Amino acid sequence: MGAIVVVLGLQGYMQVRRLIAEEHITNDVQQRLRVAMINMGQDIQQAGELLPDTENLNAIEIGGPNNTTLVVRKGIPGAIPPMLKVCGSGTLRAGTYDMLLVEHETGCTNKQPSEIDRNNNTIPDILETWEVIRQGKPDRRWRIYILDKVNNREQFFVYTRKDNQTDLIAATVHPGGNNPSLPRIWFERQWQNDYAQNSSWVYAIEERRYRLRGNSTEGYNLELILNGDYNNPLTLVERIKSINITATPQANGTNVRAPCDKTSFTVTIEALPPKNVYPQVLLGWSDTKRREKFTLQQTFVPRNYDRCWFVMR
Repeated sequence: MGAIVVVLGLQGYMQVRRLIAEEHITNDVQQRLRVAMINMGQDIQQAGELLPDTENLNAIEIGGPNNTTLVVRKGIPGAIPPMLKVCGSGTLRAGTYDMLLVEHETGCTNKQPSEIDRNNNTIPDILETWEVIRQGKPDRRWRIYILDKVNNREQFFVYTRKDNQTDLIAATVHPGGNNPSLPRIWFERQWQNDYAQNSSWVYAIEERRYRLRGNSTEGYNLELILNGDYNNPLTLVERIKSINITATPQANGTNVRAPCDKTSFTVTIEALPPKNVYPQVLLGWSDTKRREKFTLQQTFVPRNYDRCWFVMR
């Protein structure tokens, strides 16, 4: 009789241990799923907000293997710098520091420096807001965006004086003096692509790019890349098994722009259990239970649908 009591007691103890382990697994997975979903969902809802050029800038882009990459763009809050046309008839060549000259208030015609810089503070009037914002950034370095609308080439680049001369003004009149001139934006590092000057524009926007990095065995990290800074990704959550983003209704093919006004975006995220889990804890779980516990799916609608276009890559 005593042996039966011991066995029953041991079984009860093991059952309690198992329930505690299952609760620990579920809480860990659900927490990671919620963090990922909150970040991606809020960005989808805010896509296109204050975006300066909705005719050419995509507020949402979905791509990667099995639609695992999400890109969301919006404008910056506060004082909004004007978008700027690049001046010239040639090409900003990849791998060079070809000079970036932009329009003034009346276009790309060369003018006397006193007409471009009426405040006589060496900063072109059209770049006053740009320079104030840059000066407020850490190390006075600001990542801004260039887009060649015709050739569909783009990148973020660092608006500052190169060679770490961050104490210097990075928006000047070129060539200055008594010569007919144009506004100039200084930058560090070389151009990544060729940009046709007569079809390129410069923008102050915010881009948030979500991607998976890792492997299917250990699980993927969900990374957030801000404004094209691939050297400093932020890891939001670990041990993600898969992500899928879909649009309803779908766009008419890849690389085809579609409005967001009647579109919803569904995000499905599946996570792996914590790394330190004993496999036997999950042996009795059915596939249905695994999906319920390890998967989260939500649908979001952009609030700024009148300023939002999306593309499937």
